Amino acid sequence: MEQLWLPGTQPAAYNNFRWNKKFSLRQPELYPDEDKRLQIASNESEIDAFLECFKLDLEPPGRFRALRAFLECAKRQNSFRASSAGENMVIVDDRCDPTPIVAISGHANIRYGRAWESLQYLNNPPPGLHVNVQALKADDLSSHLKQDRTGKAERRLLFVLNITPTIALSVIKNVTCTHLSDVRSFLARHVDFNPYINVIQSHGFVLEFHLPHFILRTNQVARDDSRGLRKCRYMRPPNLRHIPQACIIEAQISFGVFGSDEFFWEAYCFVDTYGSDQESIERYLQDKRDAPSGGSVAQEAPIWEPRYYFLTVFSVRLGQVTMEWTVLAQVLEKDLDPYGEIDGVSLPTFIEKDPGLERTKQRTWTLSILRRLRNSLAKLIAAWHAFDTEQSSCFDLDTPGALADKFREKFSLMRGKMAELRALHMTLEQRIESLEKLSDALVNASALSESITATRQGNNIEILTYITIIYLPVTLITGCYGMNQVSSDVAWWTYWVSISCLTVFTVLLAFALPTGLAWWKSRPLSLGRSLPYYRSWRDLSK
Repeated sequence: MEQLWLPGTQPAAYNNFRWNKKFSLRQPELYPDEDKRLQIASNESEIDAFLECFKLDLEPPGRFRALRAFLECAKRQNSFRASSAGENMVIVDDRCDPTPIVAISGHANIRYGRAWESLQYLNNPPPGLHVNVQALKADDLSSHLKQDRTGKAERRLLFVLNITPTIALSVIKNVTCTHLSDVRSFLARHVDFNPYINVIQSHGFVLEFHLPHFILRTNQVARDDSRGLRKCRYMRPPNLRHIPQACIIEAQISFGVFGSDEFFWEAYCFVDTYGSDQESIERYLQDKRDAPSGGSVAQEAPIWEPRYYFLTVFSVRLGQVTMEWTVLAQVLEKDLDPYGEIDGVSLPTFIEKDPGLERTKQRTWTLSILRRLRNSLAKLIAAWHAFDTEQSSCFDLDTPGALADKFREKFSLMRGKMAELRALHMTLEQRIESLEKLSDALVNASALSESITATRQGNNIEILTYITIIYLPVTLITGCYGMNQVSSDVAWWTYWVSISCLTVFTVLLAFALPTGLAWWKSRPLSLGRSLPYYRSWRDLSK
């Protein structure tokens, strides 16, 4: 069984990657830049402007090919279809922190921070000022995002279910130039279906994770994703009648926080619910729950600290992904139990009972599914390992307190979930190894069965040949004596003598001819091999 490879790295406690202290202080001089958006020339398309702006000198030309193809789908009519009439596609949560700012001593230019450790923020956080939580469609979303955020929407959340090209186009048209390249990479990773967890601190900060996974849904007919992003596959080989059965569906959860400091930031959360109705825009709004965190946080008590909010959403969504993986692994285990092994009684007749190789085809299909699941799960585990060992120190606080305890609690919860995923990965590895060995045994059994069948057929052909050898002289002599040119007064003993002589001659010829041909074919080879010995003997005699 192959072992999951993880790179050797130092523990996060020994890394020098720390949260930049400047983000903990309000920097109002940076806020006007947050309201500067992408400028699109009259002769340039929105997609080209978004993908070509701030392009790196060494960037390959096809870096965002998949993202471009996805965005260009918005030009087509009916590029997306709502699941119900009048469905709103995006939840927007805008608000500002009402808590008075306090001066931080020891700074020449007075900056302001907030006491995140206070009971007000941790146990009873304020709902905020200028609270605006609503569901918007693509056109309304574009108009809303054009408005300035300073003093109105310093904390902004965008939650999208099954993001469509139209919604994505509304986002990119109004993205701030400060985080344009980061948002572009964020969208590209959501389209690419690859795990990614990272923290970036440059001109601002970026906290993001992408959790691609597979979900199992029963009694469904596989259908294509109208967005062209995700695929749906049958767990077993599909039937011609398209009877509903268990389907394995690709899904991804992407979340990113982009900000200038801890007081001015926005977050994007894209969730795929293709083939599932677990989450609903209307339900989140009706229950007044925070959508990115899966309803675990109330809208009236939001989380204001960006790192704490990131870990909260991360832990909830990682738990969701772990549950989906667990259900999928359990169903696969139950489905594969009848084929785990073959005893000595059923092995000799297994191939004979499966002349159409249906079971072999099913095993090949299942092996392909298992390998795909194993590889995807291995990528997710490797991404978490890199984040946990290299960047988790970014969430370490210098002083102990309630907030530090919250951070440790979230990491402890997520590490427990990753331990479950590692166990599931080991289970998939064991199942793949078992099926591969079983397939090898079936191949050997199939080859043995075919060899036995070929030998039996050869024996039957040999018997038929003997019968033909005996029967042909009788037929020939009988035909000759039955012709009109033969006189009717010919003695019968000549008939039997002719049959006997011709039969003996035919039998001798049939048995002697193969031996003679074999000797004749080997004669030149034997002569060729004897020539060197003859030449060497002749040379010695001289």
